[in-house]
Amino acid sequence: MPANLLARLRRLRRSSPAWRQATAVTLLVVPLATGAWSLQRRTERHGPALLEQVMTLVMLRFSDTLTANALYEKAARGLVRELKDPYADLLTPADLADFELTTNGNYSGLGVLLTPPINGAVTVEKVYDATPAAEAGVQPGDRIVRINDTSSVGWSTERVHRHLVGEDGTPVVVTLERAGLPEPLTHRFVRRRVHVSSVPFHLMLTPGIGYVPITRFSDNTSRELRDAIVSLKRAGSRSLVLDLRGNPGGVVQEALATANLFLPKGAPLLEVRSREGTERFGADLAPLVSQEPLVVLVDGGSASSAEIVAGALQDNGRALLLGSRSYGKGLVQSVYGLDGGYALKLTTGKWYTPQGRSIQKQADGSGAIAPDVAVAEDTLSAGELALRQVLAPHATTLFGHVTSIAQTVVREQKQRGTAIRADFEVPAAWTDSVFTRLTRESVPVTRAQFDAGRSDIARSLAHRVATLAHGDTLAFRVSAGWDLPLKRAVELLERAPSTPALLRAASRDTVS
Repeated sequence: MPANLLARLRRLRRSSPAWRQATAVTLLVVPLATGAWSLQRRTERHGPALLEQVMTLVMLRFSDTLTANALYEKAARGLVRELKDPYADLLTPADLADFELTTNGNYSGLGVLLTPPINGAVTVEKVYDATPAAEAGVQPGDRIVRINDTSSVGWSTERVHRHLVGEDGTPVVVTLERAGLPEPLTHRFVRRRVHVSSVPFHLMLTPGIGYVPITRFSDNTSRELRDAIVSLKRAGSRSLVLDLRGNPGGVVQEALATANLFLPKGAPLLEVRSREGTERFGADLAPLVSQEPLVVLVDGGSASSAEIVAGALQDNGRALLLGSRSYGKGLVQSVYGLDGGYALKLTTGKWYTPQGRSIQKQADGSGAIAPDVAVAEDTLSAGELALRQVLAPHATTLFGHVTSIAQTVVREQKQRGTAIRADFEVPAAWTDSVFTRLTRESVPVTRAQFDAGRSDIARSLAHRVATLAHGDTLAFRVSAGWDLPLKRAVELLERAPSTPALLRAASRDTVS
């Protein structure tokens, strides 16, 4: 605690109740008697004193005891909150560790992706390759019921995550329940460094068209994308679909490096406007893919660094953007390290595309990145949409049943030695099982409502079975059949031998 604040505390302790009352009255009366000009000067001169006085009174007179450190943190949080900056935040050491995980994709833990609790227990959504979880045989759908000696039933996803990650080389004992097994499984894991790739897979859509999704921009994204493109070119790719849908952003430098893979040295990439002025960024390396036709898929989940890439490629006429308008997060966040392992995340500027378009979405609907060809992803029938609305309050329950059924299907297929193909069909018995489980738990859905939207449930089951059986690649193959933006991208690329031809073909397309 600063010496001046300690001194004030000591003086206040020695003062009498009458003095404290007179002091309070003086603070209220003097500004009124001295006029507006004097009040302004007094406020400017005594701003630091105001904070110290408030903290002193809270320290001594507040009904609950608070430490000096707790008071300072609350004061700092209040200041950040009053900035009305939706992206500003005071990060604790634990918050900072989570933030670094989302940006660099590296952490020490087991190597699992978690979903919200199903029947009270957080569930494994995905197991990453070459990790402690993968080596121990953990499977998607496993429910985490105990960590070390404590039951984790009822814990939030965030709480389970905090207990699973930790220092490299430290042990953690986890107990999991798996559908179809009579007894839980207990594993002793040793945490180690895990890297989560931002390019989870790549594949050929047709003999000449490659496909690469980028889930976020981390420290290694441009290198991972470069490796994927080289692999696709060796496989015969002559054009490319770059999927940025649902990409929330991440490391800006990696976004610029990604755009540079497709644009020539010197091409403008981004403008940053802040209190210090305007800073412009351009490509500084030769491109990896300079001529091949390129379609970039965007949607309302494409944000921040994903929008930087999309805007740079669109403004330079290098790619066709297809899908729906992006999220519109064009505010620059800087992270400043503080004492005690804390950090301050603060908005310090705004992003603009090379042609000066604001990436930040405005109140009038402008801003963000608009696609060259708009293709709606939501193709639900009236019955499917109505069923989604009925089941929306029970989404977690529905997901749990779909996961449980998918686990059973995959286990039975493995026992029979039958492979699950990308073109497999979902039998009525699977969807009927979902309905039976929902009604058993008194979810208010009628048979007529369920049957009218059954195809939507079938798609969820198909995607879940594919994910549990063979991971992201098979799940993508299964869902590609009803992915309208992806289908349109392939149609355009098949008609376009060059980027100019692609853009001309798109300009003749009917916007839907």
